[in-house]
Amino acid sequence: MLTLLGSLLGFLSSAFPEFLKSGVIMQTANMSWPFWIARRKRNTKAIQNA
Repeated sequence: MLTLLGSLLGFLSSAFPEFLKSGVIMQTANMSWPFWIARRKRNTKAIQNA
């Protein structure tokens, strides 16, 4: 069981930098940015109207 966990951790630590380099996280952040901006604008409009 411990060896399985160790190999899994080893795989994650070796795969994670590649995952970061591939830009998946940046792509996800870019996709979520417009949503957050729109949400924030909506919130400020609601506050101004109140």
